[in-house]
Amino acid sequence: MFLTIGCRICGRPPHRTTYNPRYYSFSGVNEAKTNKHAHNTVDSLKAAIVEAFASLNKDIAAKACGSFNACLEMIVAAGGSYIKKLCSMSCSQETDDDYPMNHGRRGDCIIFANRKFESQPKRDSAETDAKLCEKAFKKLGFKVTRHANLGNKELLHTLEQVRMNDHTECDALVVVFMSHGKSDNGHEFICTRDDFLPTSQLWEPFAPDQCPSLAGKPKIFFIQACPGNKLEKGVGLKVSTDSTTARPQTKSAAPLMADHLVMWASSEGYCAFRTSRYGKEKSVFIHFLTEALKTHGRRIPLTDILLKVSKDVAIEFQSRNKDVPKYHGNKQASTISSTLLRNIHFPELPKKRFC
Repeated sequence: MFLTIGCRICGRPPHRTTYNPRYYSFSGVNEAKTNKHAHNTVDSLKAAIVEAFASLNKDIAAKACGSFNACLEMIVAAGGSYIKKLCSMSCSQETDDDYPMNHGRRGDCIIFANRKFESQPKRDSAETDAKLCEKAFKKLGFKVTRHANLGNKELLHTLEQVRMNDHTECDALVVVFMSHGKSDNGHEFICTRDDFLPTSQLWEPFAPDQCPSLAGKPKIFFIQACPGNKLEKGVGLKVSTDSTTARPQTKSAAPLMADHLVMWASSEGYCAFRTSRYGKEKSVFIHFLTEALKTHGRRIPLTDILLKVSKDVAIEFQSRNKDVPKYHGNKQASTISSTLLRNIHFPELPKKRFC
């Protein structure tokens, strides 16, 4: 049984998780199932939808309804004033073109910064990059957790713990991964302390059927790691890169489910640079990303911010290393893979949230 009464202020049906758990938890999970394969006919799509609802995991339904019931109890106790205040805030600040940012809290930002490795050169910029990211995302209201020099098992365990958390009251999830990278036989990998992992394992745990409390909410990934060793000459700075041995250019893995955004420091197959031009040694991409988030994070949509980051990385930076000619005069271009369905804004967090 679901709350289906329209908004008493604007007349629209409730569309936030605090009103109706179907929209994000149920619809998000079933959308991922029904859209797994293309449908050539309406009947095929209808059949897939029926099958998805018929096979809906009971634990997902119980979890969504459990959170919904708690909200209803607060509404009843307050004589209906909570839903009025919620709807007033939603109607004044959000549209159907924006992801709701009025849940219980902004969400988690998980930062992985690797400096030391068992078989790869160290990354001296790791600590500085991690501090820059922590400061930028804290300013946007995220709860930031940092991890350093994790091995394969530790990284996968950490991602699993994040997946298992209850994100019902969160607006979004951010994961920042900074390390070395490589490509091999058409697949992209990130480097942990002791081995390599497919890059896709960063976001696979957060698919709607794996993490239903994040279904329908933006999941954002920033990757500072070279997907290759190619160099892009542009038309000064001493630099190093975040790539391991040279590999052929490959296609980057990208999430197939909705509500994901992945941004890489460099184009597929190309180096991502670090530099000391802006003070301490730091990654070029991380420098421009954190500066843009701190300056524009609350004023313009995230996609506009990231477009500016891409422009700054491509235009403002050019490598300088006359001691090693092949690393001199190179450019860098960030890339984005997005299945977002709405705009992302990071407004100021209210001092007190409802529900």
